[in-house]
This record gives sequence, structure tokens and C-alpha cells, in this order.
Amino acid sequence: MNPESLTKPYYESKAVNISWNSEGGFIHVEWRGYATNAEYLEILAKQLAFTKQKKAGKILYDLRKIGVVSAENQKYTNEVYFPQMAQAGSKHAAIVIPESVFGEMSVNSILGKKNEALFEAKLFKDTDSASQWLTQSA
Repeated sequence: MNPESLTKPYYESKAVNISWNSEGGFIHVEWRGYATNAEYLEILAKQLAFTKQKKAGKILYDLRKIGVVSAENQKYTNEVYFPQMAQAGSKHAAIVIPESVFGEMSVNSILGKKNEALFEAKLFKDTDSASQWLTQSA
């Protein structure tokens, strides 16, 4: 079966595509490029709303194309977004690491400050491995 046929779009912009993977039972967030601070916060709000709507415990963040995340947005991600996602029921996050060194530094900075008790996060180099891990996660 074509993997594209298993995803149902939820939100799309120049910076991101958010969809539901029906086979794996997880939200798929594919970053396509840089987002301004305001766009970044809007995207996080969309992800949170979709997590609540789907009662999703698993999410795949494909960050290969994400740009640099500002220090302000890194702080917001850790202090506001992650706790809200955990409260919404998110338990497993598969993160495909950025291709750019600056994007990778942003992600490492965010994850380095994440409260481990909120949810399990694991890093991957490709979406296939990330999808497989999420599909097998309870």
C-alpha cells in the first residue's frame, strides 16, 4: 500500500505539513522550512489542537528541513508546549533530526532541557525508522 494514501492532511503551510498516519496511529509533523516566531507558535498550537482532537499518544516530528528555532521559541517549547502535549496525552515522540547543523543545534538545545517524565522522545535519521518505532510503541 502506498504510504501517502495512509495519511490524512490536517494543516498545511509553507513551513509545515501536519497529518494523521492511520496505519501507525500517530500524528506526522513534517517541517518544510523556516517559520517566523509567530508562525512557529501557531504551528505548535495546531499540533496541540490536533493531538487533543485525535487523542493521539504518538507523534512523529520530521525536522529534517526545520530552520533555526529562536531561543525564545525554544524556551516556549520546553516550558509551555511539551507540558501541554503531555497533558493532552502525548506519550511517545519520534524525532527525525535536522539536516542543517544549526537546526540540529536548536533541536538538541530544546531536548536537552526537556523534562524526561513528560513523554518518551527518541531521535532518528529517517522517517521509516521513526515510523516503525512509533507503530511498535504502546
